[in-house]
Amino acid sequence: MEPCKIFWFPFWFEFYLKENKVYKLKFGFNCEMGLKVSKKNKLVEKFISALRDFFSGKTWFLDVPHELKASKFETKVLEELRNIPPGEVITYSELAKRIGNPLAVRAVGRALAKNPLPLVYPCHRVVSKKDLRGFSQGLLLKQVLLYLEFGLNSDSKRHIFDKFLRFA
Repeated sequence: MEPCKIFWFPFWFEFYLKENKVYKLKFGFNCEMGLKVSKKNKLVEKFISALRDFFSGKTWFLDVPHELKASKFETKVLEELRNIPPGEVITYSELAKRIGNPLAVRAVGRALAKNPLPLVYPCHRVVSKKDLRGFSQGLLLKQVLLYLEFGLNSDSKRHIFDKFLRFA
C-alpha cells in the first residue's frame, strides 16, 4: 500500500493506512516552507489537525485513528508512554516499573525500538540513565522533539512552535 505523505516545515510525515486507520508512521526533517500533501481525504485532514494539536501542546500524543500490531507486553509498554507529559522524560527502568515489571528493562527497550507509531505512542520521552539513547526516527529528531516539548512547558518559550504552525 502506498503511503500518504505530508511535507510540513520543518518535518515530513509518511503514514500508511489500512481501513482508514494509521498502522505505520515515519517522519524526518523537511526544509521546504509551507504545507504539501500527497493525498487529500478526511483522514489526512484529521492527521494534520492532530499534528497541530500535538505540536501546539494541546494533546500529549498524536491522536489519530490507528491500528497497533504488537504483543500484549509491547502494547502495555506503548500505552504507558501516553501517560508521560510532554516536556518530561523517564528512564527505561522507570517505564519498566510503571508497567509492573521492574526487571524487564531490556524488553521495554526492545518494545520501544519496534514502535510502529512514534508520536501516537511518544517513545522519544524515554531515555537511559546515562544519555538519550536511541530513537527509531534518529537521535537528532528525538533531541528536537524534546527541545520543542521542553519549550512548550516553559512560560518564556510557550509558543516556540507557533512560527512553524503558521505555514500550514
